Amino acid sequence: MPAEIISEIEEDAKWPAASRQMLIETSDALAAKYLNKAGISAEYKIEVNFSIAVLNIGANHMAILRRLDKLIAAANAGAPGTAPAPEKKI
Repeated sequence: MPAEIISEIEEDAKWPAASRQMLIETSDALAAKYLNKAGISAEYKIEVNFSIAVLNIGANHMAILRRLDKLIAAANAGAPGTAPAPEKKI
């Protein structure tokens, strides 16, 4: 892949700095509020936060993989002797 496309993907994969800071500043209070509303003891806050973080990282990773698959398919479409990759079913 061309370096320009790789750089673009790397930039797209980064979280905006302002959003990251807002999450850091508000996550404790927000987690406590919704844990209380859900009737979950505050002692499980770490487990809840960990689970949410892992799910978000996984969703972001899947989005990047889908984009890479599209870029690779587009690059292969113009290459001689290559067949298009079959679509993945999720």
